[in-house]
Amino acid sequence: MTGRRAFTMTEVVIAAGLMALFLAGLFALYSGGQTASGTAFWMQKTATALRNVARHLSNKVQQSSYPTTLVYPSKIVENSSPDFCLRVNAAGLLNATDSVAVADKTQVGTKFLWFTEALPERRGFDPEVMASLTYHVYSLTREGKVMYHRFQEEIPFTNPGGPPPAPEFIQNVPRPSIPPPFAELQESAELVEDVEFVRVGIQDTTATGTPVLVEIGCKYPRGHTRRANATTIVPNVAAVTAAP
Repeated sequence: MTGRRAFTMTEVVIAAGLMALFLAGLFALYSGGQTASGTAFWMQKTATALRNVARHLSNKVQQSSYPTTLVYPSKIVENSSPDFCLRVNAAGLLNATDSVAVADKTQVGTKFLWFTEALPERRGFDPEVMASLTYHVYSLTREGKVMYHRFQEEIPFTNPGGPPPAPEFIQNVPRPSIPPPFAELQESAELVEDVEFVRVGIQDTTATGTPVLVEIGCKYPRGHTRRANATTIVPNVAAVTAAP
């Protein structure tokens, strides 16, 4: 008669414990790998987004300009009032947690840079071209996103030789609010997410203009990893600090 040997309860408990330890170690290894992979992916994605934001800022700010009317054959009228300077948030440091919450991307958050791009009105030759003012706005939202909005309006033709204020019409156009409430939204975009802060500041004026430093810092939502990028931009107009 062949004898049979059964496992004792102690052996079963020990085997189960060893299996549990093995599975726990395997899970920890898998989880750690997933975390490292997620962090690396976030770092790469965020670094690319921050570089794109810097390029976006540089390209757009170079389009900043004062409104101008070219009255042929020999007159140029320019509006270089402070309303059309590049405006930099006077707070300097903006934290996402203290910024304006937005419901969708058509809404503007807390502005940190805003300025005007003006295409001149040209009179005296065919075809005549109406003045166009484009307003560029960069903002930070409580949801941790840097937003870009572009608004536009057209300025009525001046009447050279007519009653005041023509032909100095564009010279007297005020725009204390940018964008003005009647400008139409043309574009809205989310440039980068997971933003922790934005820091802006006007640097010392140089021969080529007034440089503005913009630093954007991001934080990984599921960890303590951070990534920041700073860029210096030079507008074609004066830069001033202002309340948003």
